[in-house]
Amino acid sequence: MFEVDVQHFLQTKLPQFTGISRFPPVHRDLALVVEEEVEVKSIEDEIRLSAGSLLKNVTLFDVFRGKNLNKNTKSMAFGLTFQSNLGNLTAHEIDDLIGKIIQDMKTRINVELRE
Repeated sequence: MFEVDVQHFLQTKLPQFTGISRFPPVHRDLALVVEEEVEVKSIEDEIRLSAGSLLKNVTLFDVFRGKNLNKNTKSMAFGLTFQSNLGNLTAHEIDDLIGKIIQDMKTRINVELRE
């Protein structure tokens, strides 16, 4: 015999269905220079916060430390995927989002765009 706590199942939030977009995703890469102690999670969280619902995925694909960077800094490169369910995203819309992400992160985490 066993006992089931039904209240636990009633209080659990069930996943919601979201349809697949008919519109193509847009991929952009973003390389940022940050202080050595800045963690990947904090950068990802800030990117998601700034980008809003059009950002579908953030992936760290490179971390670089070397002679081209100041001491105690590192470069982190992220792949960003944007997609809308309402229509095609334009280059201008994506550029505006990237600009907002960079500006917000400059004020909150003190990052620089790697050139």
